[in-house]
Amino acid sequence: IHPRKSIVTIHDLGYLHEPGSHTRASRIQLRLTTQWNARKAKHLIAISESTRQDLIEHCQVDPARVSVIRHGVEPAFRELDESEVRRYRIAARLPERFVLYLGTIQPRKNLVRLIDAFEQIAHDDLEVELVLAGRNGWLAKPIRQHASSSHFRDRIRFLGHVPDEQLPLLYNAATCVALPSLYEGFGLPALEAQACGVPALVSNRGALPELAGADMVIADPERTDEIAAGLVTLCRQRHVREQIDRRIEHAAEFSWVNSAAQTRQLFEEVLEE
Repeated sequence: IHPRKSIVTIHDLGYLHEPGSHTRASRIQLRLTTQWNARKAKHLIAISESTRQDLIEHCQVDPARVSVIRHGVEPAFRELDESEVRRYRIAARLPERFVLYLGTIQPRKNLVRLIDAFEQIAHDDLEVELVLAGRNGWLAKPIRQHASSSHFRDRIRFLGHVPDEQLPLLYNAATCVALPSLYEGFGLPALEAQACGVPALVSNRGALPELAGADMVIADPERTDEIAAGLVTLCRQRHVREQIDRRIEHAAEFSWVNSAAQTRQLFEEVLEE
């Protein structure tokens, strides 16, 4: 049962691209609900061009029925005072320099290869560490086991869930952020990092290349050497003032105010039809 004029937001069709990252029951549920909504809704909102193309190709949606309205970055994500960040670093017992991953601990996030890439840079950089923040997800145990068997396990930390109000501080404390996912429908952590002035690495899969700007590095998620090389580059550029300003400027292009305005305009157009 649904209103005659329904507008549905589809975040992604990840169950098609990375089926192994979902349980069988979850894949069935996602496939059926996505196809049903794609067929019944008056109009669809995709949060990326990648998702829009997936809906057109895999759900046979008329291109005129689906619009792209991208997510925005919360104003809380911004460059913070250095003394405030230092106090947080001490309180959270964070290292001076670290690569940060933020998100669910699950295979789709490609964390085993991120750990392998970290091992490559850790040989030459004796100070940098790897910090993985987020709740355990589907098949998190093998990822943790891979980290615990690393020669650099003493420099790999799992923070678990980090409260939302602490996230801007965590980003500001990081040397760079890595999101080398096998698939993403959007990829907010990369933009949130740049809004804080912190460089980010993303993969060339899904919607992630659409977010690229400033000095964001795009890497093949199946090439640990590419991930490692990208992280080395970003670690060197962390405190370059010109680059920090470019990151903040780029992230500002993704605004919730703009997203809301576009959504309202779409609602009004559909109602007037």
